[in-house]
Amino acid sequence: MNKPALSRESVLDAALALADREGLPAVTVRRLAGEFGVTPMAMYWHFANKDELLAAMGQAVLFELEVQAEASFSELLRGLVTVLRKHPAAVSLVPTQMFATSQGLQVTERALALLAELGFSVGEAANIARTAMDLCVMLVVGEPGREIGMDECEREKHLAGKLAAIRGLSAEQYPHVLAAAEPLTGVGDAEEFYRSSVELFVAGVEARAFALR
Repeated sequence: MNKPALSRESVLDAALALADREGLPAVTVRRLAGEFGVTPMAMYWHFANKDELLAAMGQAVLFELEVQAEASFSELLRGLVTVLRKHPAAVSLVPTQMFATSQGLQVTERALALLAELGFSVGEAANIARTAMDLCVMLVVGEPGREIGMDECEREKHLAGKLAAIRGLSAEQYPHVLAAAEPLTGVGDAEEFYRSSVELFVAGVEARAFALR
């Protein structure tokens, strides 16, 4: 089987694919070099060190973000969640790269403008924007039923174990936990999970703005 040609773009694509398959800890210079059939030193022609590679991975996720000039706050967050979901193992790399890409700057500028229109001060708007970023990352990393770095067989076995553990609880002490056993360990409708989570956060922001008037 032919090895892919070595370039900055191909290394970045391979790193993201490896993270998607096995989790971020699997992304090492040595491992990537093996995928290209080259020595680890050859990788440093394209990335000075692993930190530079990880930063580029975070930026690559953001490159897929499309920011509409008139997007609402909820549309901004849903768009961000959509691109983060494509590479769930790499989402932790994204927040530190928001100001390193035009896409990150655009979504931040639009969010701050919308929050200012709601009456928030510059400091309050910045805090809410940071919290919104954290929310998007948390939703993707913590999606019920998602187990980053596990194959399908491992994931199903792990989730079955979690479900069995909950079902073994006392019905007298934890009736509500038992009733919610399945939704707590897996998400039936992923789109609804993300939509309702974003809308709940946005509703809270809007309620806070109303209370401050």
